[in-house]
Amino acid sequence: MLKAIKRHPGLCSVSLFLLLLLAACTGSEKMRRDLDALQEKNLADSLLTDSTLAMALADYFDSHGSQAERLEAHYLLARTWADLGQAPRALDAFHTAAEQADTTRLDSLSCHWLSRIYGQMGGLLYNYQLPYNAIASYRKAESYALMCKEQIAAAIIHEHQASCYYLMGEHERAVQTLEQTHYRLKNLGDTLSANNCLGPLSFYALQHEDLKKAKQFIALYELGSSSWNKDNPYYQEQLMALNYHKGNYYLGCGKNDSAFIYFTQFVRQAKTSDLQALAFNALYRLYQQSSNPDSACKYAILYAQYKDSTFQNSVSAALLSMHNLYDYNRLRTESDQQTIKTERANIRWTILVSLLMLAVLSSLYCYFRIRTKNRLQLQRMNAKYVLDITTYARIKAELQSTIELEYSKRKSLEKELQELKKEICHAHSDNALSLKMDDINELLSMPIVTKFHHSASQCKPMSTTDWTELRQACHALMPSFLATLEKKGQKLDLKETQICILTRMHFTLSEISALLQLSSTSLSHKRIRMNKKLFDMEGTAKQFDFNILNM
Repeated sequence: MLKAIKRHPGLCSVSLFLLLLLAACTGSEKMRRDLDALQEKNLADSLLTDSTLAMALADYFDSHGSQAERLEAHYLLARTWADLGQAPRALDAFHTAAEQADTTRLDSLSCHWLSRIYGQMGGLLYNYQLPYNAIASYRKAESYALMCKEQIAAAIIHEHQASCYYLMGEHERAVQTLEQTHYRLKNLGDTLSANNCLGPLSFYALQHEDLKKAKQFIALYELGSSSWNKDNPYYQEQLMALNYHKGNYYLGCGKNDSAFIYFTQFVRQAKTSDLQALAFNALYRLYQQSSNPDSACKYAILYAQYKDSTFQNSVSAALLSMHNLYDYNRLRTESDQQTIKTERANIRWTILVSLLMLAVLSSLYCYFRIRTKNRLQLQRMNAKYVLDITTYARIKAELQSTIELEYSKRKSLEKELQELKKEICHAHSDNALSLKMDDINELLSMPIVTKFHHSASQCKPMSTTDWTELRQACHALMPSFLATLEKKGQKLDLKETQICILTRMHFTLSEISALLQLSSTSLSHKRIRMNKKLFDMEGTAKQFDFNILNM
């Protein structure tokens, strides 16, 4: 073999590595088998006394196991210490097992294990007379059981809290808790577990000397026992509990002989030290009530032997100290987390207040900016209003002066017209070439002439039909004028002809400008040119008017 190793050193290294790997795999499988075997013993409600194996499993899976395996290993270690009577070490292991679960991402399996861990912790604390701590653990266990939808387990854990309330002296709350548990278990179809609530309810009723109610609970308990399955592993325990509760009922009724029969049956059936201590306590109460001091003293001594209060009180103190230590660490962690939350909340509030102040300042800035803008706009509007009023007053004054000027001009023109009429009448006394004054008045009163005057006042142009009708009226009263105009005015256009007709019919210059849509300047220039065309002479616009009127 040494020669083979010297010839093939690489092959030997590979073989050694494979052997080590095989040994590691074999060791891992063995540890998992041991863990499963220990769990099976726990489920069978067997005493776990091999602390060496439980500690080895916990140490191994701390390094090589998954989260679920670490949790299970530390839970079994805690159950082992509890069965060995090492309550503080059991509580320490329970807390360590609970710390293996990731509470930020709980699944159904983690909730199941946490429910069992806190339930076992509650039972341990209750056994050592720590009901307040036990209730806190039971409540956690119930909440985790509800999370993983284990309704029956949650109801049973709720039932255990009644014993804690009773130990604390809150009997009414204990009765209320048992009634709630009985109702929940009956609805879930677990009559066997529901009957467990009836015995303590009858005991509490006896304490309040309510024999009728106690009898009803015992009757319900006995009625339910008829439907129990005899193959159920808890069948004998249920019968034993029924004997104990019936003995208590008869003891409360004063029927000591019947109570003695059921208590002695309970003593024969009791196997564990706790149940035997409970039986001896029952017989002690029976003989004390029967005024038999010797027998009462005997069973009192036996009860004390099975339940050493001095040892239990010392363990309770150690257990409470350890539990308070864990509570202190948990509270300190929660305090640190609360401090971090408070700091974050303060930062958020600071940011929020800053944003709020910024929003208020922005709002104030916008408000004053808009207010200033509105004030400036109002000032501009007031200034414009004053300017408009001033302009309005100025234009109104100008218009008023223009109207007065036009009125004076009109009066002057009318005066000139009268003088002109007198001159015409004087110059043409034979009326051969001029119109009589009556004809002029008739002309001015014609509807078409009136219509033209009205349109001129509104600055509206006339239609072609209206011009034709006016021309016909002029022809009817002044035929010689149109004939002479046609002879002399061959070079005149339509608008110039209309100027001549309107002038001859005594329309004012402003009316002619409005009817022909001409400015006064354009009208003046046209009259000067027509004076040259018609009369072949240079002259002013007024000379043109005079020539037309005398035409």
